[in-house]
Amino acid sequence: MNRSDAIKKIVHSLDTKCGPCEVKEDRGRGTGKAMNAAQFQQHCIHNCPVSLEMQDLSRYLGGPVRRRRNGEGRKQA
Repeated sequence: MNRSDAIKKIVHSLDTKCGPCEVKEDRGRGTGKAMNAAQFQQHCIHNCPVSLEMQDLSRYLGGPVRRRRNGEGRKQA
C-alpha cells in the first residue's frame, strides 16, 4: 500500500465510521457513560477499532507523528 491509498482509507474510515460513532452519539444525548472531552479522546485513541486501524495505516504515511510540546519548535527571540 502506498501513502495515497493509506490517506484514502483513513479519510473513508473517518467519514463512514467516526461520523456516526455510537459512543459520540450516546455522549451527546446524555444516554451513555458520562465522559469529559479528555476521557472521550482517550477512549478513541486506545479502545476504538477505527483508531487502531488508523494507527496501523499511519506506518504508510512516513512513521508515527510526533506531537509538539508547548514551546517546542518555536523561534526564539
